[in-house]
Amino acid sequence: MHFPPSALVEDTSRWLVEDDPEVVADRKSLMEGLLFPDLMTRAIEDLYGVRATVDLAFAGDTPYESTYLQRQIILRAGEGICLLATSLIPKSLIEKYDWLRYLGTSALGETIERHVGVQRTEFLLHHAASGSILARNFSAQESTWARRYAFEIDGEQVLVAELFNPRFLRELSDFLHR
Repeated sequence: MHFPPSALVEDTSRWLVEDDPEVVADRKSLMEGLLFPDLMTRAIEDLYGVRATVDLAFAGDTPYESTYLQRQIILRAGEGICLLATSLIPKSLIEKYDWLRYLGTSALGETIERHVGVQRTEFLLHHAASGSILARNFSAQESTWARRYAFEIDGEQVLVAELFNPRFLRELSDFLHR
């Protein structure tokens, strides 16, 4: 699996805003799912009628510095992969909120909501072209999208990038469009 790399999560220069022409071209078919404002686990439960599950793929220091704890997860509906996500959690926040260190297979958004409330920044979007290392996680022929945002806690940001399975993104967008 190729998760969104931590450098891509942190650097916003390769991300698009909602009204970028590349984003607008796909708006009708996929944007409702990509811009879904609630927690993605809730969307999965509404769409498929099953509880979303989190598989922890990695949790540890980022490869290039140690100011963040990096966490990579697979979000599933049953056996199907809905998305891959990389989170960067500032270690200074972990010192204040020890529960961030022990997320394990808990969903990040729900856990933050339960402990401190959720204040999420706007979405930035990234198009992963077909054949790219990120898109090949799901299909050799299809492109896909990622979204980036941050949860704001005590003036600091927990950075999150989610890479969508294109099939899940289509099904979610169709479901929301009904």
